[in-house]
Amino acid sequence: MKWFKHIVDSGDDPDVDDAITIFGTDGYYVFFRTLEVMSREFNVNNPGKNTFSVEFLRKKYRVSWGKVVKILSFYQEKERIFYKLFQDNHLPSIGLNCPKLQEISDEYTQKNIKKTSGQTPDTCRDKVTIEEEREEERDKDKRIKKEAEASLPTQIKKEKPQKTKYLDSVFLTDEQYKKLQEAIGQKSLDAAIEKLDYSISVKGGKYRDHYKAILNWQKRGFLNGNTGIRNTGTYRQSIRSERDAINQAAGDEADAIRREYEANHATADGAGKANT
Repeated sequence: MKWFKHIVDSGDDPDVDDAITIFGTDGYYVFFRTLEVMSREFNVNNPGKNTFSVEFLRKKYRVSWGKVVKILSFYQEKERIFYKLFQDNHLPSIGLNCPKLQEISDEYTQKNIKKTSGQTPDTCRDKVTIEEEREEERDKDKRIKKEAEASLPTQIKKEKPQKTKYLDSVFLTDEQYKKLQEAIGQKSLDAAIEKLDYSISVKGGKYRDHYKAILNWQKRGFLNGNTGIRNTGTYRQSIRSERDAINQAAGDEADAIRREYEANHATADGAGKANT
């Protein structure tokens, strides 16, 4: 493009005027300097769109690159110039798009645009266009996902499997009960449930997970033989038997002592009568 139409009162454009208020004369300079650079590299196959390396473009301004980006962001909000920073083969690059640049281009450029208008969109696309389409596709996917999530209840609680009560205080799910059957056998499982129920109901034991408690007992050998946790019924019976045996032994010993005492006194009394 050799030139573009520049209206003499462009400084009175509301957006440009606001940019001058915010950024000083740099707000005016960056806008039209950007249009000049884009016009010089104007592509009739993709009018109004350019891709430059950041290093190339920053040399075209006599303003810090940080301020240039801020000013471009301002004009992007006003939908006058759109820009996008990206990596092109590890080279920081920027894509620029000014939709109205085609409208204000010179007549020669306008004619060339009309000549190439018969080309399919795919032949006219540049890297910026491809990147924009990819970005739009990603935004669309995010939007669809967000809408799908919004259609669901605000909070879906994961249903906990129901637990079955065994004896008075033991609770296991059907799956846990089946796993324990396979791991330790039905006989050991019945004994473990009795022991766990006794520990909770009688001794006040606290167990956050009854399934893990039984598995732990099995690993530590508490369900094998008489070590560790004891069977409720047999344990109570053994305690009573032991207590009765102790009481019986104590009673037998007291009877023996009493009989010995009586026998000794009887012998003493007989000896005394004989002496008299």
